[in-house]
Amino acid sequence: MLRGESTFQMALPHSCGGARSEPRKVTMWNDVQAILFDCDGVMFDSREANRHYYNSILNHLGLPDMQEEDIGPVHMLTAWDSVKYIMRDHPECLPAAMKYLKSVDYTPFLKFMTIEPDLKEVLRYLRERYRTAVVSNRSTTLAGLLKLYGLEELFDVVVSALDVSRPKPDPEALNKALELFRLTNCQAVYIGDSVIDEQASMQASISLIAFRNPELEAEAHIESLSELKKLL
Repeated sequence: MLRGESTFQMALPHSCGGARSEPRKVTMWNDVQAILFDCDGVMFDSREANRHYYNSILNHLGLPDMQEEDIGPVHMLTAWDSVKYIMRDHPECLPAAMKYLKSVDYTPFLKFMTIEPDLKEVLRYLRERYRTAVVSNRSTTLAGLLKLYGLEELFDVVVSALDVSRPKPDPEALNKALELFRLTNCQAVYIGDSVIDEQASMQASISLIAFRNPELEAEAHIESLSELKKLL
């Protein structure tokens, strides 16, 4: 299926297993059949939710709130790795923190999530032409988040950190989505916002569309999800 011509500046989608080429104009991705989305930082602004969530774990152990510079890393990592990160200066408290992590409910923190305002509209548009998936380092919280915001029916495949042995930046989660779709790496694109997404997509040889992060090496860069309507 041919898509409309795009005027976006982007790099030519790299061939299966190949390196990315120099930036140039591209009119379409001819073979793309599925659009894969990261969750945090793309579908939702989750920084405040994560701030309150991980601070609650620290405070439970009598420790002070995270430093501002810690917000970025926990935005990208799995919950387990985030706890290890925020406890790096208190290794003696790590076992108690990991135990508490298993019991703390993320639901009260969902109110601090901010959904991208055009997400649902864009997903409905894309689903007329493509299959869609979420590929995220979230674990137990992902299913509840999608249900709360009425997104369950807008994705054909959901891959969380619970579905793989090695989360992003390892390419396993992206490859898992491709396997479930029965597609090759040239038949999908990934929408991501972090260096972890960049590394995962590069290792999986899947084209990356960078969301609000011009520093990422990607085939295209967008500032709003609505731009996908013109791009794809």
